[in-house]
Amino acid sequence: MSIPTLDTDLSIVQKLDDYPNDVGGLSAAELKAKFDAGSLAVQNYINTVLIPALIASNLAFTPTTAINASTIQAAIENVQAQLSSVSLGSIPNNTVGMEKLTKQVQDAINAGGSAGTAIVTLQETVVKLLDQTRENSRDISTIKSENQLRDVQLQKIDGKAEKSAGSTFNLTVAGWSDKKQKTVLTIGTGRNIAVGLDTSATLAQWQEAAKCGVKVYGADETGITFSCDTVPTVDIPCAYIQM
Repeated sequence: MSIPTLDTDLSIVQKLDDYPNDVGGLSAAELKAKFDAGSLAVQNYINTVLIPALIASNLAFTPTTAINASTIQAAIENVQAQLSSVSLGSIPNNTVGMEKLTKQVQDAINAGGSAGTAIVTLQETVVKLLDQTRENSRDISTIKSENQLRDVQLQKIDGKAEKSAGSTFNLTVAGWSDKKQKTVLTIGTGRNIAVGLDTSATLAQWQEAAKCGVKVYGADETGITFSCDTVPTVDIPCAYIQM
């Protein structure tokens, strides 16, 4: 709904007689009340009309293609639901545009071909996208679980080790060998080494590491060697600790 206007006449004092006690017959208390009437009317409007009107569930929202809601509160809940669906590995309604479709589907739609064929092809594409999203979510969950286990182990070791050292570093895009292996850092001898993704990694970096199959191939005095199925396209923050 729209915000109501304040229509109360606030010209209270200026409408009084020049001698309100004598001509108007007002008592002292009644005259004082006239001076307070305007501000009290504004106070009442703010508390009982304006503030309730500004509550999100009372503010109007014009529905869009992606957000079908009539109030600000409903729009917020709609967006939250879509974000939740994305994090759970599902694709919200009305969010797959032409640029997300395969060329085969785009050609079928642009050429005005059989609607049935286009729909079947589109359905197959959406299923593939959904399966890929769920697979990435499972890979990310596995990496997080492994890193949580590593953190627990490191906490136990930290209380027992007399000396320990560690650092963070970036596993950069450049420098991978033809065998899809890469060695980073120079580490002292005679120590056990724990390696994993750093907690500062973004969601995109977690997804890239999972998609490319990045893992530790070996760690010794010559350095930490990583291997991958495909070379990542973004730098991936990592961390290690030596005991």
